[in-house]
Amino acid sequence: MDVVLIPLNDDNYGYLVIDQKTKQAAIVDVSNQPEKVVQVAKDHAVNLTKVLTTHKHWDHAGGNNVVKTLVPGIEIIGSKIDDVEGCTKFVEDNEEFQLTDNINVNCILTPGHTMGHICYVLTCSD
Repeated sequence: MDVVLIPLNDDNYGYLVIDQKTKQAAIVDVSNQPEKVVQVAKDHAVNLTKVLTTHKHWDHAGGNNVVKTLVPGIEIIGSKIDDVEGCTKFVEDNEEFQLTDNINVNCILTPGHTMGHICYVLTCSD
């Protein structure tokens, strides 16, 4: 698993998570710059399949609806409590799912910044 840091706006970051075996990838927090994060995925020659959204604020989730038009069929994941913009899959505390064939995700509810803030713990099978 590789993680690429993506500077967004003046004070935030998104992350491109890459499964090197399958060349599948996910973005953590599209922000309001979906074109930029999609271009980073293209620059790394990966198939962008998912977005993991940590919370509902515009500077983390503001581009979710646009990224759905840029990457048809992409899955947008976010907190059920925050009712994150553009979500196609809502997650709850302690929920687990496969990001790719080789990367597992455990969702941990971390209320504070928002009531539905989610942290994603990623583990690689190899």
